[in-house]
Amino acid sequence: MVFGQDITGEWNGTLAVQNTSLRVVFHINKADAGYAATMDSPDQGAKGLVMSHVTFKDSVLTIELRIAGMSYTGKLVAANALTGTFTQAGQSIPLNLTKNLQAVTMTNTTLIEANASYVEMPMVLTTKSGQIFGTLTLPKAFKNGQVALIIAGSGPTDRNGNNPTMTNDAYKKLAHELAENNIASLRYDKRGIAQSAAAVERESDLVFDDYVRDAISWVDLLKKDSRFTHVTVIGHSEGSLIGMLAAVKADKYVSVAGPGRPASDLLKEQLSAQGAALQQLAFPIIDSLVQGKTVRVVDPTLASLFRPSVQPYLISWFKYDPRDELKKLKVPVLLVQGTNDIQVTVEDAKQLSAAKPTAQLLLIDKMNHILRTSESDRDANLTTYNRADLPLSSGLTKAIVAFILKR
Repeated sequence: MVFGQDITGEWNGTLAVQNTSLRVVFHINKADAGYAATMDSPDQGAKGLVMSHVTFKDSVLTIELRIAGMSYTGKLVAANALTGTFTQAGQSIPLNLTKNLQAVTMTNTTLIEANASYVEMPMVLTTKSGQIFGTLTLPKAFKNGQVALIIAGSGPTDRNGNNPTMTNDAYKKLAHELAENNIASLRYDKRGIAQSAAAVERESDLVFDDYVRDAISWVDLLKKDSRFTHVTVIGHSEGSLIGMLAAVKADKYVSVAGPGRPASDLLKEQLSAQGAALQQLAFPIIDSLVQGKTVRVVDPTLASLFRPSVQPYLISWFKYDPRDELKKLKVPVLLVQGTNDIQVTVEDAKQLSAAKPTAQLLLIDKMNHILRTSESDRDANLTTYNRADLPLSSGLTKAIVAFILKR
């Protein structure tokens, strides 16, 4: 039987996972190099997860997000039907997809945003393993002046501060507020994430130092641009350590909600709240990774944290103590921490401050991890993580602007 070979469009299916049904939606578009795709998981609140690699050859569709060890392979058995398998973290599950013939496929476009106070344009950093995509925000009528490099936090957090299950636009709002104060900024999707997904070939290839090298390359790119007189690095959460290591090339450095301990210690603290049984399984793995040794056998309950393909990244991350790295910086430093942050504590900020007594320390009352004013109650705090309409905490941008402009 002969049928059409147009793979573009919206494809829907359902995964059967541990007696639970999870809907999966792939959106496939034509791209310069062949095809591009995003994935939605409506039942998990995930939307627009950018996939890193898409191929369609001999009626076989392959969609991958290699940094997460996720893939789908399906055979086109009818014009609107694929039969295949979804794989993640070593587990393979049958997944058949049906094309939604009513859906409209959107083509990839570049959005250049502008309003009364700023203009935005795309920027691309070319590396040996792929391109890293960013957004340059310039104050209106900007000719030359200060620029800030904004580095995102952990997980699949994109240049705007969002991920597939959370939209708060924290970094986007910060960039726009900086522009209102005549400071340009560049924010970007880290390699393996969002538009930069294809810059990671395999999850096992990624190490923490890749993020550091990318950040240094962005700093170099900005310093070569005649429009910018000084470069300030702003790192948030995990991006604080990345920025700390990259700021050796910058003029100033700002840490926002940056941990004051090695990531291994922070992870142990987070796991401690989940019971002794989990600690007994996880702590020996963490200790082994701290020593630079991978662990071949990982309990399935911990596969999402310590799967073999992510262990090289953890080893490379755990080796850094932010207190030691901060001591090495010769540039002016601003440490910003919210008092209602449920992920990174005021004590973390104090440890960084003790490591760098010359740094300016600012504690913002009631600010949480995504830079919003929030109550200390955990549920109320987490509600703000998906509220892009909320303003940034009062005093945050003002303090950063004052620090950047201070001579």
